[in-house]
This record gives sequence, C-alpha cells and structure tokens, in this order.
Amino acid sequence: MHDVELEPLLREVERVMRAGAAAKDLQLAIEIDPALPRRCRLDATRLRQVLTNLTANAIRFTHQRHRQH
Repeated sequence: MHDVELEPLLREVERVMRAGAAAKDLQLAIEIDPALPRRCRLDATRLRQVLTNLTANAIRFTHQRHRQH
C-alpha cells in the first residue's frame, strides 16, 4: 500500500470508461466530494479495478439515458 492521490486515479477511471459510455449514448461524469481526502494509503491497483468494474457494470446495465436537470 502507498499514499495515493485520489483525484487523478478517479479521473483516469473516468477517462478509460468514457468510450464505453459514449458507445451507448451515455455521458459519464464524476463528482468528487470536497470532503474526500486528497491522499489515502491504499492499494491503487485494487481500487482502480473495483472502480472500473463498478463503472463497467453501471454502463452495461444502463439501458436508458437519464438526463440531469
């Protein structure tokens, strides 16, 4: 485990998954809570895998675009 800056990791997952979302006419955007610590001690590879898998499942199982107002 290492100290990891969270925002760049989250932005990377967003960037990687954006094409899959666009292929289904979905818009992918993340919102980072200002209360989230900038750095955490964690396994970046595992967190990236979990977030990528969760995002991929969300894209896979979203059948209709939800428009934010």
